[in-house]
Amino acid sequence: MRLHIETRLWRGSILESRHHLQAAVVGLDGRIEAGTEQASLVTTFLAGACCVVLAVASGDLSGFDWVDTWPFFVTGLFAPGISQMLFTRAVGVIGPSRTAVLV
Repeated sequence: MRLHIETRLWRGSILESRHHLQAAVVGLDGRIEAGTEQASLVTTFLAGACCVVLAVASGDLSGFDWVDTWPFFVTGLFAPGISQMLFTRAVGVIGPSRTAVLV
């Protein structure tokens, strides 16, 4: 379960700031039931699946050799997913402002 929290800061009738937050769900025993790491993995998987579906639908898969594509496939699996999970974890550990400075 993912919680989406929206906060708004008003000064009179002027909206000064709006933030969208995500939170993890923690069980009664203190164990995390769902967090942001799962969302990162799902996002990466769905993006890859969309690319494959679009390539098959448009017929772009004819005429190239699958043997030469495995290094790009492996890199595409690890690079975005791991960087997104590390970024999300860094926000949780050291906070968003320090993570932004680090990046």
